Amino acid sequence: MSVRANDFRSVRAKKSVFGQAVRVCRVLAVLACAGTAHAQSIGTIFTYQGQLSVAGNPASNATADILVRIFGVPSGGTQIGSALLFSGVALDGQGRFALNVDLGSASNASGARWLEIEVRSPSGVGPFVALGRQRVQPTPSAMFASLASNADQLGGLPPAFYRDASNLNAGTISDARLPATAVRTNAAQTITGATSFTSAGNTFVGNGAGLSGLSATSVATGTLSDARLSSNVALRNGGNQFSGPQTFSGGFVGIGRDFVVGSEQFGLGANNPGYNGMYVQNSNSAGLPFYGYSLPGAVAWTYLTQQPGGASLWQLFHGGDRVRVQDNGQITLFTGGVDDVTMTSSANETTAVIENTQIEPAFGNRVGRSWALRSVGDAGGGFSNPVSGALRIVDDTFGANSTRMVITPSGMVGINRDPGPNVGSANGALWVQDVGALGLDVSCDDSFGETARFVNTGFRNGWAVIADAIPGAGQTATAIWGRAPAPGFAGFFQGNVQVNGTISATSKSFRIDHPQDPANKELWHTSIESDAYLNIYSGNATTDAQGYATISLPAWMQAANTNFRYQLTVIDEGETQAEFVLVRVVRKVSDGSFTIKTSAPNVEVSWQLTGERSDAWARANPPRPERMKRAEDRGRYIHPEAFGLPQDRAMDNAPPSVTSGATASPDQTAAKQPSLTAPR
Repeated sequence: MSVRANDFRSVRAKKSVFGQAVRVCRVLAVLACAGTAHAQSIGTIFTYQGQLSVAGNPASNATADILVRIFGVPSGGTQIGSALLFSGVALDGQGRFALNVDLGSASNASGARWLEIEVRSPSGVGPFVALGRQRVQPTPSAMFASLASNADQLGGLPPAFYRDASNLNAGTISDARLPATAVRTNAAQTITGATSFTSAGNTFVGNGAGLSGLSATSVATGTLSDARLSSNVALRNGGNQFSGPQTFSGGFVGIGRDFVVGSEQFGLGANNPGYNGMYVQNSNSAGLPFYGYSLPGAVAWTYLTQQPGGASLWQLFHGGDRVRVQDNGQITLFTGGVDDVTMTSSANETTAVIENTQIEPAFGNRVGRSWALRSVGDAGGGFSNPVSGALRIVDDTFGANSTRMVITPSGMVGINRDPGPNVGSANGALWVQDVGALGLDVSCDDSFGETARFVNTGFRNGWAVIADAIPGAGQTATAIWGRAPAPGFAGFFQGNVQVNGTISATSKSFRIDHPQDPANKELWHTSIESDAYLNIYSGNATTDAQGYATISLPAWMQAANTNFRYQLTVIDEGETQAEFVLVRVVRKVSDGSFTIKTSAPNVEVSWQLTGERSDAWARANPPRPERMKRAEDRGRYIHPEAFGLPQDRAMDNAPPSVTSGATASPDQTAAKQPSLTAPR
């Protein structure tokens, strides 16, 4: 039966096939036949037509997605074959559509079939709506009836097809039907032609007594068992003993591993806890087991020897014995001369010495020096109060026994001295005793580096850096001297700075972020200078109805100041006074206050009070505006560039040298600074 897709009369005539099983669509299954010739398969595809409606009205969307599943039962059960998804199915103005449904493997078995249909419209929008299952009626199933149209054929093929042995692909032929030339497995056979057995499963049973003409050179495959090998053949999986010299010329030889590290020729591998490696064993007590190295014209080796009495000695030989290690821990380095190095320790491990180490060779009239590294438990190093257990670098040239550096058990370091003025009670970490102009000279070549950093993290009230300048008789000294050309800083402090003494500077300023443009500008102010120690106080006061006002001062002001100066200014913004107002001081500072009087009542007055410092330090160190320069500074300038002179005419171009016997000028003696005592 063939029905055209646009023959809607045939569609309506067959609507009862599926119409009762679908809620919102009327459908029709139409057989699609290519012809009735028996030699050509008609396939498993049939045409499914239907009308999609929503709430009783034809669907108004132009497209739909339709999902078809095939089952063998009306509900439940297992899906047969794969689901069929028809995407973007076109709908006409009445919601009608047509699908070519392929039953596929579902057509190979007998029994009824049901189609489960899900729809969503328009295409690609929203979820699928299940419409239940519809049974496939006999009309599409009848497509398979053509296979039985000729009872004289099996599967559409004539009897002659099955009488041709080349078409047989199943079953077994009996021995009686085989030719006499066929080889059988259950009977004795004589094979007269050349035969090749290529399967890995081919075997011959028997002791091989009947085989002849065999040659080992003809055996190209297979493996002989270890028992069939000669005793002279080395086995990879067993112990082997080589009685003659052997040469392995194939490259890398590995024991316990098969990979090469770098360019090695021999390697060991292990995967066990503890020691893993190799011994060179010599059972003769007079033997010298060694491990050697060789190059053209050069050899070196390490070896072990046994000394009289049973002590052993491990040595390194390179043009002679160079390193010797005794089994008691003593190590000796041989240089080929008298300046050998020996490291020893006593039984209680309180002394370790590196003796006779020549650091600088003799050259002309220069004599090499002999250094020793020591850690002793008692006096040593040439110091009167040595630190017990300290590590010392000692100059032993000519038996001088002069300590040059000390590291104590507590971590303090001394250079040319023991740490601390009194050993055991010092708080400093580094102590330097200078023997020239500079006690400690530290430099850094990195433009972004730190020459030195001192950090104190141990105590809340500790000091990271303490600098003492202790001049000799008649001398001056500077504890810290800094220099940096502009725009650099000779000193930079991030935080509060406390100075117990005098500060002198060419200019003193304050520097802040500009209040009106803090991101881009700075605001600088210079200080007010004077030839005296002055303190300035100011404020505003308003007189009473009688024109009087008393300004109260802090209790300390009179104790810290003397010789007060007064400045008074009348404030009259609105010109409320009919006449010019006068103001005067009617009582000087006394008993913590002073009093003023205006010629009119209720007048605001701005006042400023300037006092000279009268504290104990100021009285002991009165200012001296004019001073003579030091003898070594005369002819030099603080700022030579201001006078058109070169920088080498500057007074402080370099730290002043320490000259023995130099004396201070009278001006210097009068202006000397208080000494700084390091906190303890």
